[in-house]
Amino acid sequence: MKAVRTMGWRLSVWSVAMSATVATAAGTWSGSTQEGVLTAHEGTGVMEVHLMPELPVGWQIVPPAFQRGEVLTLPFDASFRVDSSGAEPILVGGDLFTGGPGVTIINPNSEAMDLSDLGIAFDEAGGKMGVGSAHGRAVFELVAPTLKFVGDDHLIVEALLVLDGRMSQELGITEASGAMVGVVTIEATDLVRSAVLPDEPFPPANGAAGGAIGPDVTVLFTNGIDKYGAVGGITGYAIGTTSCNRGDVVGDWYDCNNSNNPQCADHPVIAQNMYRYEDGKFEQIGMSWLKHGFCAVNESGCGSCQTTSCDTLGIGCADTYWAGLNGAQSGLGPRSEINATTGEFPYPYLLAWGQSGNAIYKRLQIHNSDLDPALHPGASYFTEGHYITTDEQPWGNDNNNASYRRVNVGSFTGGGYNLSHSAPTQESVSGIEAWKVEDPLVDITAYDIPNDGRMLLGYRVTDIGGGMWHYEYALFNMNSDRSGQSFSVPLPPDTVVANVGFHDAEYHSGEPYTNTDWQVTQDSSSLTWATETFDQNPNANALRFSTLYNFRFDADKPPFRGEVALGLFKPGTPASFNLTPNVPAPDCNGNGVADISDISSGGSTDANGNGIPDECEAMIPLMTAEGSRYLSVELVGTADSFALYFTGDSEDTAVACVGAYVQADGTLDASALFRTTTEWGSTVHVTGEEILPGTTYSIQVDTGTPGSPILGPPAAAQTWAWGDIDLNEIVNFTDINLVVQGFQGDFTNVSLENVDLDPCVPNGVINFADINKDVQAFQGIPYAAATGCAVPCP
Repeated sequence: MKAVRTMGWRLSVWSVAMSATVATAAGTWSGSTQEGVLTAHEGTGVMEVHLMPELPVGWQIVPPAFQRGEVLTLPFDASFRVDSSGAEPILVGGDLFTGGPGVTIINPNSEAMDLSDLGIAFDEAGGKMGVGSAHGRAVFELVAPTLKFVGDDHLIVEALLVLDGRMSQELGITEASGAMVGVVTIEATDLVRSAVLPDEPFPPANGAAGGAIGPDVTVLFTNGIDKYGAVGGITGYAIGTTSCNRGDVVGDWYDCNNSNNPQCADHPVIAQNMYRYEDGKFEQIGMSWLKHGFCAVNESGCGSCQTTSCDTLGIGCADTYWAGLNGAQSGLGPRSEINATTGEFPYPYLLAWGQSGNAIYKRLQIHNSDLDPALHPGASYFTEGHYITTDEQPWGNDNNNASYRRVNVGSFTGGGYNLSHSAPTQESVSGIEAWKVEDPLVDITAYDIPNDGRMLLGYRVTDIGGGMWHYEYALFNMNSDRSGQSFSVPLPPDTVVANVGFHDAEYHSGEPYTNTDWQVTQDSSSLTWATETFDQNPNANALRFSTLYNFRFDADKPPFRGEVALGLFKPGTPASFNLTPNVPAPDCNGNGVADISDISSGGSTDANGNGIPDECEAMIPLMTAEGSRYLSVELVGTADSFALYFTGDSEDTAVACVGAYVQADGTLDASALFRTTTEWGSTVHVTGEEILPGTTYSIQVDTGTPGSPILGPPAAAQTWAWGDIDLNEIVNFTDINLVVQGFQGDFTNVSLENVDLDPCVPNGVINFADINKDVQAFQGIPYAAATGCAVPCP
């Protein structure tokens, strides 16, 4: 959508905050499973309207003081229809009316529009904000409304505010129809919920095959854990799962076993996993074969369910497989026949079709020793349900299909430990994220392999004393079919390494994969774990989908942001992919002595206590992402004049061509700019048309001369995902509001670089264009500018 800039006219309504006192209603709606009506009456509200004084000639704002953003207090009357049949209430209709004196816009014909007399009519698709019954015209549309309850009586509705097409024509801004002009928050407290059904049916949701979102399956609940018995110190378990289609297209759930009918394979498969957190380590301790989905029951529980036949999961519908179904051995198929990126597999599957066995066969297998409280005092445990679907990948909805839940380990009976869930399910959050909950200093980043799937890398570096640091990495393959074959951490020369470790999960029940631990090798420049290559053994112990492996060691070098090379197992391009966690810092001054030894012996000073000699600070820049379009480079030290050489990831075709020098304004150019640390300043903000969101770049210090570069060690960082301002991997109202705060000059929670999204070469100015870009990201519109190795942006 375009920003409203044409003819100098801009209008924005930022928030509507309402507090209501409500008359008592008959019945109690809380906890009900039926649709209901929530009403709020005779309250007072506050509407904050910012009118920017850029009106065309002949237009007026009354009172003029309102241009300065004064707050208008309004009475209101409102009612909301809410579907409470799911796990969370969903706004499906309602009306809100305001009144009282306020602001007026007067056009050249002396026609007045009183913007304090507004009505909002909500439905599932959005709403219209009108100018009152006297005029009967809509001014704004409320797009993509969301609803949430805080406690039992506090309702918050959020929506995007878009200029109505007809009104834009009346204002002479025809090309601005549909432009986003603000964000609306409606907040009501002290509400009473009644069990009164609405007179009219709820409006249908978008259900056409050509929906905007597509099918979007999430794991709404993991519900119940069954124990089946133990064999050889291993106990078999199964966890129940409830899926939810949060998209706007039905999901495939076909159930048949005809190998001549390809549609028989159009259903999800369900992986069950178990993890343990203990002493700073997060490890996978169990996995199951895959439950093949069949006959979606299309039950309520996650929205306004539009029931379909059992061959599909309807929009807003849920489907539950109790633990007994997910543990039924005849319905469990192998992981080895799945392409997790596309969701494709042969059906009937080839290995052990319909077969059953002993108590642990095909089920979620966990060694009793991994649960023993005496061996693991204080450990935390988590189960994960992960759906691999056949129809989401083309829509880009296949990265939110795993959810986890905390588990309590109980008594030991019948040869195994009793397990029970002890906290709510964390919907659409992979199990590895529990590591960061247990230890907030853990860093977790998602990486999308080109033309493949996603992996998540978590890491934590700990100073363990004695001049040593512990490096702990956990790599989770969510849905990469190409899988991981090697994990290589760079090492400075003469690095002392100790306590090298590796941990993986065990395949079982006849899966063809080996369980041979990855072999580790160390040379003068790297520490590498690796399994056999695909050519050597297609069934080697690669890091395959829905599986987590650990890599760990101690080193006598402090951490800094670098690059880890992930070698990919199956043939394809690229052959490897760079990850950007903290790694051991190099011997930056090249004197053959570890930096920490230079400091401890007094040969070097370390004024800021970061473990790097001061004379090296300017030669090893610390680069971090500062936004979707910015990276920042920290420079500390007293090195002579130097330039900063900036490159794109050589394995990423979109930016592999990027190789340029940072200029004084932070943009890039082919010419080298040599400056002292004082001239550069402590922080350099790097931006430009070459920089793309969610992309990895490196920077090196050039201490040579023009035409004869001498490049130091690289530092790497990955820019933020497009429009994700709060770094939670989801673009929502929070991100948009942060951009709005920047527009208002409030950088308490963000920096200018965090929210400077527009134009192609960010201009250091936050305006409606930046807000519009984040709204587009919220709507799923990808970053559109042709930059990097493509043609320059306009």
